[in-house]
Amino acid sequence: MAPGPRILIKKEPEFAEENVVPDDDDDDEDTPTVYYESEKVLGKLYREIDETAFLREVQGTVHRERRARNVDEGALIRRVWEWLEEAIPNYTWEDCIDDAAELKEA
Repeated sequence: MAPGPRILIKKEPEFAEENVVPDDDDDDEDTPTVYYESEKVLGKLYREIDETAFLREVQGTVHRERRARNVDEGALIRRVWEWLEEAIPNYTWEDCIDDAAELKEA
């Protein structure tokens, strides 16, 4: 599988010289994989991928859905707090401040 669209793709393959003797001292180093531009249909489709536009579209969709549902960042916490107030009558959080401070220090 080819890497993402941010990889450098060469236009034409560079052929190695036939009489060059390979140097075996560099076996420890990884040679980077070279990708060449293909004129086949999959190569053309691959080059048409615009990663930035795709991510922008996905983020825009999420924001539009959130606005459509009228959900803001603190909505879940408010709903949990409302449930807590209904579930425990006469609950006052101010009475728990000292206990919370002791737990925080521990």
